[in-house]
Amino acid sequence: MWLVFLTLVNLAFLAVVPAFAHPLEQAPSQKLRVGISVIEPFVIAIGNHYTGYSIDVWEEIARGLGVETEYVLYNSVDNQIQAVKSGEVDVAISSISMTASRESEVDFTQAYYISGLRILTLPQQRKLSDLLVPVWGIAILQLLAVSSIAALILAHIIYIMERQSHPSFSRGYLRGVWEGFWYLTTIIATGEYGDKETARATRRIITIVCWLLGMIFIANFTATVASSLTVQQLSSAINSPSDLLNGKKVVTVENTEIPNILTAYKIPFKTVPLITDAYSLLDQHQVDAVVLTAPILEYYAAHTGYGKATVVGPDFGHVAISMAVSIGSPLRKEIDEMIVKLNDTGVLAKINEIWFGKLY
Repeated sequence: MWLVFLTLVNLAFLAVVPAFAHPLEQAPSQKLRVGISVIEPFVIAIGNHYTGYSIDVWEEIARGLGVETEYVLYNSVDNQIQAVKSGEVDVAISSISMTASRESEVDFTQAYYISGLRILTLPQQRKLSDLLVPVWGIAILQLLAVSSIAALILAHIIYIMERQSHPSFSRGYLRGVWEGFWYLTTIIATGEYGDKETARATRRIITIVCWLLGMIFIANFTATVASSLTVQQLSSAINSPSDLLNGKKVVTVENTEIPNILTAYKIPFKTVPLITDAYSLLDQHQVDAVVLTAPILEYYAAHTGYGKATVVGPDFGHVAISMAVSIGSPLRKEIDEMIVKLNDTGVLAKINEIWFGKLY
């Protein structure tokens, strides 16, 4: 009897102890609250559904960790950082770059995307007034002054030659000089003397001289205008970071690593709280360029900003995109291990190819 009793007690104990000894093994799948902010193409909102590069990477990490995800939307990366710091969410993802100020508030996982900066600007569109400005430059005015004096002299020569024999030149000095000027323009335009009767040697000489001088004037005028337009085009176009040094108005987003990069390149700039603010300033012609992480600007130019803005120049600077967790969180090590695994197995490369094309 006692043997049966002890056996039953022992079986009951063995059944109960594992539940206390290994509580995590008995726990249901964990759900993590993940803070996000819409920064295309890293996080894209389609109604109540979210997609994008960072979303795809996180979904793979969550699958590997065996956890469920509850996305919590914020309107900026700064708010995401504060949410992680206060414990509102377990992890924050989007286009979150590591900075010294953020590092003092949260822990960052290792980077899962490395990028550079690029420049977003408006297409070079010329108004008529812009095209006429170079025509009135100093070089053009000097050429016009010299040509006007030469034309006046030649008109007088034609007037003196024709005033005794041609009735159109015998109506007074001013009318005669004006008629001489008209003959001059006819020679330049057609290569023929005004009355087309150039039997006299003097008329033939005048025709040749006037025509040659006219061609020289036209060639010089064309070359000077073309040169002026080229100089203006080169001085106003933005094609590289060095072009931002020439008095251009540049804007970027505050509380990121980008201001530090622009400062290192000695590029003057202003900052705004949100990316959408930067786009608005460019669209309103209040700035000349927006500088942000390359894939963000490239996605904008290909979608929302298509036909309105263009991305120019090569990548410059160095931006590391990471995920943020609370200081001391065990999630950091787990996420790091998953990022390494995704990289080693080629999954990360496949996600890169989906969103950004082949890197090599």
